[in-house]
Amino acid sequence: MPVFNYEAFDEKGNKTKGYIEADVKEDAVVSLKFKGLFAYLIEETGTAETLKRTSKAQSASISRHAVSGLGASGANISGGDASARHPQTSKVSVLINGLINGLFGTLNKKIETKPSKTEILIFFKQLYSMIKSGATLYTSISELKDEVKNDYFKRVLSEVSLDVKQGSSFSNAIGKYGKIFGNLVIYSIKAAEESGNIVPVLKKLIAHLEESISISRKIKNALIYPFIMSGVGLAILFYIIVYVVPIISKVFKSMHHSLPLPTRIVLFTSYFLSHYIILLLILAAAGFIYLKRYVSTKKGRLKFDGFVLKLPLLGKFIAMGEIYNFSANLSMLLSGGLTLPRALEISSFNFKNTVLKGYIERAKVNLEEGRGLYEPLKDAKYFPSMLLKLIKTGEKSGNLDEMIKSGADIIKDEMDFFVANFTALLEPAMIIIMGLVVGFIVISIILPIFEMSSMVHR
Repeated sequence: MPVFNYEAFDEKGNKTKGYIEADVKEDAVVSLKFKGLFAYLIEETGTAETLKRTSKAQSASISRHAVSGLGASGANISGGDASARHPQTSKVSVLINGLINGLFGTLNKKIETKPSKTEILIFFKQLYSMIKSGATLYTSISELKDEVKNDYFKRVLSEVSLDVKQGSSFSNAIGKYGKIFGNLVIYSIKAAEESGNIVPVLKKLIAHLEESISISRKIKNALIYPFIMSGVGLAILFYIIVYVVPIISKVFKSMHHSLPLPTRIVLFTSYFLSHYIILLLILAAAGFIYLKRYVSTKKGRLKFDGFVLKLPLLGKFIAMGEIYNFSANLSMLLSGGLTLPRALEISSFNFKNTVLKGYIERAKVNLEEGRGLYEPLKDAKYFPSMLLKLIKTGEKSGNLDEMIKSGADIIKDEMDFFVANFTALLEPAMIIIMGLVVGFIVISIILPIFEMSSMVHR
């Protein structure tokens, strides 16, 4: 087996070097990573037998030089190493190098970013094509990791390929990185490995990831324009109220005349924002911190999620998105061969809203007691009646996964329709609101001018 000479830093930033055996350079890097070492130089030096012969020859040479180089006192007559002559300087330099390397190691860890959903989708598409064409799992992962541009994802795939090479299952190998791949991917592949049909499961998994990315992209694209419009509009209003209105207010103050109510409202708002903006920011930050801490508690999170679901339009849309993900995941896991209780438990992990998640957890308990899925969910007002009817039909006919998938597709169509209508109504609504606010400010400024002109004519 080839031997590699390496120089690396440990987690504390200390420099170390040595030799390691591995089939290829990438495996050596991964093995060092498992030991907590980050290699910055690694070179192949030959095989283990060659290294042993070289080591013996070097030892014999060192012994001969040591005998010839000793004086009467046994001290080294040659110049020797500078660090031996200046131990204090060597300690300082080692300390500085350790601090610098530790700092850069920490920065590198923070700079590393998780792969996006699109990068994971591309990986599984390529993996599906290679396995379908007859390549082994280890060969496929080993070749695909070199095509990945994300350094962190590349290192993860290197470790996954090493685990697979050492006999671990694919699901267990990626199970170490649940935050990257997600429970759905891990358990779908686990179920596929148990049933022996990994190729069709990968195909369904790819289709599911594509739909999920498509929905997220549609929502983001739909909200980009309104967010830009609202940001620009608020910036313009802030500039008018804080910088323009105070200039005009000096003219009004010189009138020594009572001002109309709209003008007084605008002047008060301008004065308050000009003098107390820092106080407002502090109060907003304090409120945000308090809300974040409150939501971090179980009771607070439950109340907050319940409040979100009751919001007009937005609450319904959030519930639709959560229920779509749940339905699509549940259908995916059931088609992969998982039992309903296990698939229900895994699907509930992806719920962000604790109110909806609570309904699924209660449904799981009732399911274990012998009841079906339809009965415990029919009392949940957030689940569409159409989906519940399909679940009831699927339980009777025995094709629950197909019925739930049909329900998920219908919910997806409803979400697309909702996003299209919402964005179509939101743009003119924002223009009208901005127009009304600007119009109110303009009228509040014009009214005193009209009063001044009427007083002059009198």
